[in-house]
Amino acid sequence: MATYRISELIKHLASIMNDGFEYVQISELEADEDLPICLSFEAIESSCCGIGYEEVNSVEVPENYDSSSSVLYHVDVNFTL
Repeated sequence: MATYRISELIKHLASIMNDGFEYVQISELEADEDLPICLSFEAIESSCCGIGYEEVNSVEVPENYDSSSSVLYHVDVNFTL
């Protein structure tokens, strides 16, 4: 199982939504020699076509990570439902 930063996932999904898409296919791609496991995003343009977006790489949670002492920050995303 891979770990991802929530802020990166939200930014990617908001970008796809801001581009006018309602549906997205998300696939997990296996790691290779140079890259970690990542998520691939493809916005659904029609029932037979999609548009690829940049992948989000998995991350390692720092050893000293503690959510209660982490500095949370606001992810600035704007979209209209």
